[in-house]
Amino acid sequence: MNKIDDIWQQAHDGNKDAQAQLAWLFNPERTMQVIKDESCNNNQFFANNQCQTPNYEDFCFWTKKAVDQNVVDQLHNTGFCYEKGYLGTTGKNLNLAMQYYYKAADTDVVQAKYSLGNIFFKQHHYQQAENWYLKAAQQNYLPALKMLVHLYLSKLDQKQTALNVINKMNEISVFESETINAENLLANYYLENGDYHNAYLVYAKIMKKDPDFSLKLHVQTTLAWLILNGYGIEQNISKAIDLYYDCYRDLNLIDHDELIKEITKAEYINKQEKLWNLMFVDIISDSDYVTANEKLDLLTTFFPDNPDALTQFDKQIAQLKQTKIRDLKIKYAEYFPPFQYDPDLTCRDFLREFDANAPDFFQYDNCKVNDGGQTRPVSVTYKIEGKYAKQAHQYIAKTMGIGELKLICCAWVTEGGYPSTYLTNPKDNLRYMVSFSSEETIEYDWNKITFYLVISGDRDSV
Repeated sequence: MNKIDDIWQQAHDGNKDAQAQLAWLFNPERTMQVIKDESCNNNQFFANNQCQTPNYEDFCFWTKKAVDQNVVDQLHNTGFCYEKGYLGTTGKNLNLAMQYYYKAADTDVVQAKYSLGNIFFKQHHYQQAENWYLKAAQQNYLPALKMLVHLYLSKLDQKQTALNVINKMNEISVFESETINAENLLANYYLENGDYHNAYLVYAKIMKKDPDFSLKLHVQTTLAWLILNGYGIEQNISKAIDLYYDCYRDLNLIDHDELIKEITKAEYINKQEKLWNLMFVDIISDSDYVTANEKLDLLTTFFPDNPDALTQFDKQIAQLKQTKIRDLKIKYAEYFPPFQYDPDLTCRDFLREFDANAPDFFQYDNCKVNDGGQTRPVSVTYKIEGKYAKQAHQYIAKTMGIGELKLICCAWVTEGGYPSTYLTNPKDNLRYMVSFSSEETIEYDWNKITFYLVISGDRDSV
């Protein structure tokens, strides 16, 4: 009998710990790949009952069994099962769900507080929803913080309070999807209220965080629409077309039917914007979804004072067809996160590419190309004489954000070691690792020590 069979038998024999563990194994919220790796390959029951589709019925059955034996950490899951209708034959039971959520909240389960907030929100009891979201937010629970942003913007019209919540979310985790989605709620709020400039600023910030595919589509096409019409930012038809083109290239990774579906389903785009997107895809893909007359009519609508708009548009499209997507993202790096690696990276003066006016006391020393390392890095080293070391450190602190140096063991280094900091090179929009340290020494007088700045870029992913 393997381990899972043993748990299964003990659970049927009434062992509460085994029942709780079985509930955990059946939990559909677990990553399916984990289930496959741990369970499906080793146990026929799981292969038949859990590995193809989520099995909420068995999950809820064993969750309730464990709770009936006072396994308190399953209280919230039991509430979820009653809320969704996976327990018993009577379907959803919101009253029982809330009873279990309250019990779980009393044991400080943050998800239970969040679930109570969601129930009150759906019932339009916004003050009670806010109270429970705030309780969960005290535990830095990002989903609750995001819902607070939604509540303040869409129901309570408290923009400044929403901004305060978003600031807190960025302090907790800048790149978490919940934080990015909360910022998107704010950008949408600005857009709906005609504050195009702030909408543009927030959307551009979101793009730099590399949102997931569906959100990126929404954000990037909205940015393109703002730029196309000169709303909140200087009108730039070519730049707008470039951004639309990048969207098309990403969308074209999936089949054409899905491409059309993804573009047209977005609720935020009005009819003309949908037609613009469709027209753009049509021109690039040489399909027949939009006729030449419809293209001309649309361009005339968008640019009534520019009779040559179609000619300009077609010229820009022709140029774009010759453009590599990487070059496009370097051209408009303010809208895109930096690349993590560049397979074509070669030895160059990385520092002067980052700052053409970098001080002369950074002396180019050597370049090393590592073909054997995991990321195959290219590293350029700059030598700094001791008499310039303090100025060099101040420069790197100001331009790249390096921290203080400490004499650790036998060299002056930043606490935490390598890399000391990072920079994004505007020439290639690549993220480089930066290390600033001294030669091996026990000397405290920097004037007597040689320092080195090393800037490294990767040619492979981690």
